[in-house]
Amino acid sequence: MRAIFDLSDLDKSLFMIATGQSGNPLSSHYGDMLEDWRDGRYLLLGPLDGKSGDRRVTRLLPRPAG
Repeated sequence: MRAIFDLSDLDKSLFMIATGQSGNPLSSHYGDMLEDWRDGRYLLLGPLDGKSGDRRVTRLLPRPAG
């Protein structure tokens, strides 16, 4: 994964994963993002406005087991 984090506005942060979303070499989606990775293109990491519904913001809170 390659990422550019905009610390003044995290919604404008960018990322790219060379092996695509799947990460599984047997998946047909394994190389989906390879050309974008090679050519230096990125995807927006931050959420869109709440009205679009395209992305959801979630929070992961790790807690000790037991």
